[in-house]
Parts: sequence; C-alpha cells; structure tokens
Amino acid sequence: MKQFWTKMLMPKALRSTQILWIFCEGETEKYYFQKLKAVERIGRVNVKSTRRTDSVNIVKYAITFTKYDKNFSKGDAVFCVFDRDKNTNKQLKEAKREAERHGIKIIFSNPSFEFWLLIHYQLHTTSCESNEISTKLKKFIPDYRKADPEIYLITKDKIEAAKTNSQNIIEMCRNRNVELISRESNPVTLVNNLIDVLNNFKTQS
Repeated sequence: MKQFWTKMLMPKALRSTQILWIFCEGETEKYYFQKLKAVERIGRVNVKSTRRTDSVNIVKYAITFTKYDKNFSKGDAVFCVFDRDKNTNKQLKEAKREAERHGIKIIFSNPSFEFWLLIHYQLHTTSCESNEISTKLKKFIPDYRKADPEIYLITKDKIEAAKTNSQNIIEMCRNRNVELISRESNPVTLVNNLIDVLNNFKTQS
C-alpha cells in the first residue's frame, strides 16, 4: 500500500518548486496538518480550509483552485481531506470519480477525522459514530476538544501506532471487499497515506 501511494503521488524527480496542497473540510484537520507542517519543518506544503461540508463540493473547490489560482502549478500534489458525515454513497462515488479525473487524492475518514486520533491509542475495529469517538478520546486526552491547534503535538509520539492500526483496519476492509470511500467502511481512515506522503515530501524539501 505504501509503495502504491508513493508511486502515484511522488514523481521520480521532484521539482524544487513543487507544492503539496491539502484541502480540509473541518478546522480539526486544518490545525492538525498546519501544526505537523510547522513541527516537522516540511516546506512547500499549503493547508487550506474549503468551508464546504459535503464531499462533492470539497473536491470541486479543489478542482477550481487548481484551474484558476496563480499559485498552483501543474505537477503539484493535491489532497482533499473529509469525513463521512451526512454524505450519501452516491455523493462519495461522485467525489471519488471527480477527484480521479483531476489527479486529486481523497483522504477519507469514517465516521470522522477524530477516528485517526483515537487509533493513536488503541486499535478499534467496530462501527462507531463521531460522538462515541470524542468520548473515547477523552479517556486518553482528558481535555480534548475539537479544533485544538495543538492536537498534532499532543498525539505525535504515538503516530507510528496510528499508522499501523490504520493499515490493519484498511486491510480488514479490503478482505471484506468493502469500498473504502463509502458509508459501509465504518470505521476506517486513510490519513496514514497522507502522513506517508508528507514524510516522503519532507525528505525532498
């Protein structure tokens, strides 16, 4: 899996000016990746809030940006980070189709981005909802709150455990022939794929 993402997302010879763009649905994700960028000193990464709440419009926002923003260059890497929320499978399929057409990669979490945070502390393989995730997180982070600007720092020491847990959960979904970007994949998160790309990007910066 890691080799696949590296091959798909990181050109053999990175341009010194290539930028990685991360388009986020929520504030928690935005703060997480902004802090990761700062702490790990990863250059040429831009994290943007889309202010959109459904998967299709988040992807469309990114597509429009790549077409018209003067700071975007052909060959830059683009990611859209969003949760299941109220998205229907029809919406998720459309978002995936549009993203693939425009070379955009989707970083999906079901039910929410907070699931990525939870699996820093424990492997969780049963279906759950966002409110349950928040409750479980507070067992490990008593003062946890959404959109905490320091959440990356709070969890970073356990990121390798999260990556391992995430990959195990993804493999479980694949073994059950469950589409990852769907409502049925609960629970799952693809954030580990973006972390791997950021690490590769860091070595090239």
